[in-house]
Amino acid sequence: MELALQFGWGMMAHSRSLVDEWGGGAVVLSPRDLNGEQLLRLGRDITKRGGMPILDPQFYLPHADHERLCSHEYWPGEFEPDHLLLPEEWSRLLKNLSKVNGEIGTVELMLPGILADSSNRLDAWLEQHETMLGEAQRLGLLDEQACMVTIALGADVTTNADSCQRVIEWLEHWSVPKVYLVLEHPDAKYLSDNPTWLINGLDVIGGFRLQGKEVMVGYANQELLIAAAAGATAIASGTWMNVRSFAPAKFRQVYDDEMRQRKIWYYAPRTLSEYGVPYLDMAVRQGLLDLMRPEAGQENRYSASLLASPQPSTAPFSEADAFLHYLSCMREQALALTRPTFDETISAIRTMLDTAEDAYGRLAAREIRDRSREFGPDVIQACRAALASVETGLGPRLRRNWIRF
Repeated sequence: MELALQFGWGMMAHSRSLVDEWGGGAVVLSPRDLNGEQLLRLGRDITKRGGMPILDPQFYLPHADHERLCSHEYWPGEFEPDHLLLPEEWSRLLKNLSKVNGEIGTVELMLPGILADSSNRLDAWLEQHETMLGEAQRLGLLDEQACMVTIALGADVTTNADSCQRVIEWLEHWSVPKVYLVLEHPDAKYLSDNPTWLINGLDVIGGFRLQGKEVMVGYANQELLIAAAAGATAIASGTWMNVRSFAPAKFRQVYDDEMRQRKIWYYAPRTLSEYGVPYLDMAVRQGLLDLMRPEAGQENRYSASLLASPQPSTAPFSEADAFLHYLSCMREQALALTRPTFDETISAIRTMLDTAEDAYGRLAAREIRDRSREFGPDVIQACRAALASVETGLGPRLRRNWIRF
């Protein structure tokens, strides 16, 4: 499973740096955070560096009013919240979107997707996307093997198994090769302790994979490393919380961004948790810092000085270092979960969760914990429940088809 970069505010330099360091990689560009000129410049630059830019249209809310997002030439104009786009409106949007992609030089066209925010309105959502895909097919956009369709599911839909199954069955009739899957977290939690959300999310991923489609899961954090259990091709993550957890409100002008909170977080990959830097001082004093280090062979230069210091809070570790450390760790963890068989993958994920539970517990017993981003017992149990469900549910079919993935 690969890690793609989910572009967010202030990520241009980070994207270039990581693409250079990794020798490639996908970058999901954000029209909300880049104007037209910046999209062209960064997209072309990523390509020159050996990376792959992908333009996310971010059409999740057709009635969005974020000034920068709505200023792009493909954006169709103002809509009322319940407006259903007509075929000719979809056609104009798709033509303009294809034109922008051509100017940027993307090799994969990401088709737009509206957020399915309610199971009660799923019929209208399916009708809208049926129309959109029909227009894309008429325009010849589905003929390309590099076409990717956006499926964005709100928390109400993802926690409803019947709704998820309807979406899976509907998309089976469309021969799109790739899916960009966005899952809104329930209760606006960064790390979800809702097993139903995780179980249904893995079912959707696995269902699409069994249809022969590649699946990239967008707006992911460390919890969605378990997407590997359902055969996810990639997860996409970024710097700020709003690109690690899908927040529909960010596409509105009045969105109060968490970037105003400038606390520097250190990601401890063994615990799958994040900590304020002063907690590393506590770990040093109590001889527990090894529990917070990356696994051997997965270290990175961004946190080297921090982890080598006798008092980490005095070591140079900038906000940029914290972001690049997080993404470097996430990439190593995602790649490490790529195993040749379904059973080996499940085993690797269970080992990751067991390690996290043990390391987290030993640190928490000494009050080394930062509660707002801790991968605690409830989150670990939800992940275990999702693994058990995919193993007994889709497991037999995934096991037989794994070699095709």
